[in-house]
Amino acid sequence: MPAGIITTQTHPSIYVESLYSCAIDKFNTAPKQADAIGKVVKQSKGPTVQMKSLGTMGLLPTKGEGQAKALLSFEEQHLYELTAVVKAGAVVITEEAIKDDRYDIITQAGRLLGDAAGHTREQYMLNAWFNNAFDVTKTDDGVYVYSASHTWKNGGAVFSNLGAASAFSIETLWTAINAMRNQKNDQGIPMDMKPTHLYYPIELTQLVTEVFDSQYFPDDDRNAVNAITKFNITPVCVPGLTSSTAWFLANKQNHTMFRWDVWPQSFGHDGDFMTDNSLFSAKSRYAAGVQRPIGLYGSVGA
Repeated sequence: MPAGIITTQTHPSIYVESLYSCAIDKFNTAPKQADAIGKVVKQSKGPTVQMKSLGTMGLLPTKGEGQAKALLSFEEQHLYELTAVVKAGAVVITEEAIKDDRYDIITQAGRLLGDAAGHTREQYMLNAWFNNAFDVTKTDDGVYVYSASHTWKNGGAVFSNLGAASAFSIETLWTAINAMRNQKNDQGIPMDMKPTHLYYPIELTQLVTEVFDSQYFPDDDRNAVNAITKFNITPVCVPGLTSSTAWFLANKQNHTMFRWDVWPQSFGHDGDFMTDNSLFSAKSRYAAGVQRPIGLYGSVGA
């Protein structure tokens, strides 16, 4: 075939590089807060990964002179299973668009697909950890992430990480901080779990800013020091939160909000012999969930 001659078989390939470039660029610039919030599961193959924690051993007993050390025991806690899903979609680039050199339409299709793939991953993970965590997502004990009915093990004592349905304020924040610090492990020992991050929606930005940026007690004519600032909590606005009132506390070192990218984001293309159209697709496989309710506290707000 003479150089430069374009056929229905070779013409689509001219746009492939631009399609990939546009899709990848938009995927990479889509919101990525989930990457900063969640902890990575490193298992490379699906479809599920199982996690199990061991209970604590309590306090060490006294050893008498010449006596043997006491043998300590621990119990396995609840089993947790994280299941991956496949998210995929495709767009059709018509033969007419290709032959009419509609470069604007073709590259825009690539950008839209990459943007959709990025936002889908982000929202899926935020839904698991926050948006659906009061009534859909469950932890290893079989109850919702934020609940007053958590247990460390079957038949164990019940504990809560669910705040009252109260509007965000410095008072409700103090209540939440104290509740987190007072949580006890499976042996009844206080964990003093201090929050490191506050996650909140756009609508609470003014209130959160007033609470964290005020040197003195906000909304008060007293000169009382705003002691919240002593905890070094990092407030993070999360636009992907669907509630305008819900807010969440987390201890970054101890929470178990996991994300698992089984298949990295991929883009592909193929031609349709019967229509001479070109199909451009996006596909990935991932999971998100919360293994244990430790280091987390949530309120639906008001």
